[in-house]
Amino acid sequence: MQMPLATYRTADGTVKTIEWDEGRFVVDGAELALADLLAWDAAGSLSWVSPETQAWARSLAPQLDSQEPVPAQTQAQAAAAAQPDARLALLADILATFAQYPGYTAQYGTDTDITIDNKVAQANWGTGKKRIDYTAHLKAIEAERVVYFFEMLKEQGSGLSFGGFESESFTTVGKKRSGTTKEIVMGPGGVAMDATWDYGQTRAIVESVCVRHGWVLKVVLRPGSAKY
Repeated sequence: MQMPLATYRTADGTVKTIEWDEGRFVVDGAELALADLLAWDAAGSLSWVSPETQAWARSLAPQLDSQEPVPAQTQAQAAAAAQPDARLALLADILATFAQYPGYTAQYGTDTDITIDNKVAQANWGTGKKRIDYTAHLKAIEAERVVYFFEMLKEQGSGLSFGGFESESFTTVGKKRSGTTKEIVMGPGGVAMDATWDYGQTRAIVESVCVRHGWVLKVVLRPGSAKY
């Protein structure tokens, strides 16, 4: 009897199911090695049917040391059949990388692959308020090995302020903007908000992951170009 354990998404958007079938992990009838399953799990590529199922699979790790050696040719064939596609590995690495940067929230999207947010600044000084948010999203096309990336900085404010200061220093090459913007808002008690944002920092993080995986980052100016 086959029992579903977890799912993952392939490059063309197809959802594949990993099942437990008479003592074996299988995908579309092909056996999946325990080592490969645990590697996918560590990379964050799997959606488990339940936390208990994930914990059970992880508990099997000690069995790897007691398994008999498999001929090299069989190992290579199994690895080729079971290895997650490059797109999933890239997306998992992007999420893991942003988890190391405070202030960022990166997660899988619904109509795009990954969304990235950063609450740059938020202030309320009694007579007014202001908020600055950064948002970005991206989609990865494996056939092209290209990541389409869209980003924007949004400001919302209302009420009365008592002056302030705003400056920008940036350069634009093609569709890529680099440089900084700085804004100070004065409230009745003094400085209410002091915000600085580097236009190129988020893009540089994503681009560094792309380089590690042999992909190219392409900045787009329309949000829909980085969505499905």
